[in-house]
Amino acid sequence: MNKLKRGLLIVAGFTLIGLGTVGVFIPVLPTTPLYLLALFCFANSSERIKSWYEKTWFYKRYLANYMQTRSLTVRTKLGICIPVTGMLAVTAFLIDNALVRALIIVLALSMHFCFIFVIKTSKAQPSDNDIDSL
Repeated sequence: MNKLKRGLLIVAGFTLIGLGTVGVFIPVLPTTPLYLLALFCFANSSERIKSWYEKTWFYKRYLANYMQTRSLTVRTKLGICIPVTGMLAVTAFLIDNALVRALIIVLALSMHFCFIFVIKTSKAQPSDNDIDSL
């Protein structure tokens, strides 16, 4: 891999971590997908940075369980779906363009379809209730 591509992936990965961390506090930004994209960037650029990333609290809190089991708990699914659906509903209500409103509705329905039928649901694990252990 050339150095420019590798460098761009590393910069993109750290940028995505920053945006994802902001998303922890601001529900408009989707934390988990941004952290997942950061993992993709690091996995394709630097094994050392990827290894570091997998040891961070935000990786353990938002991605580790999903990466191991390829599933999410009901609590995690609801924690993602409720705020995102709320923000999409507010946006759809405020937008005056029918096409954009229809696209937002399709996006919301697609998200719920994926969370119900595509992403498996796992049972809650003891560490789900103990955030301080991370």
